Amino acid sequence: MNTIYSYFPQMNKKFSHIKGGAPPRDDPKFEMQGILLVTKYYRTLNELWIKLVERGRIFKFLYGLNSKYDPIQVQIIGKKNIHSLFEIFSIVQDEET
Repeated sequence: MNTIYSYFPQMNKKFSHIKGGAPPRDDPKFEMQGILLVTKYYRTLNELWIKLVERGRIFKFLYGLNSKYDPIQVQIIGKKNIHSLFEIFSIVQDEET
């Protein structure tokens, strides 16, 4: 049976760990621990994961708004620091009133 990996050999190499193998050891993004203690490494990754999830929630919220909010969406997305979903909600809610 052909899989998507058989059509894209580079994707097969890059994502072979998803099919049950280990991540590629020569890929720098899988070697972030460096000299950090495991606890510090875990905390750092966990903080990044939390920020990533929060950012995803923010973008889903913004992109789900009606088109009348397009100008505020552009302003928020253009900001260097996007904060919490609640802050974004407050900004949008202020525009509504």
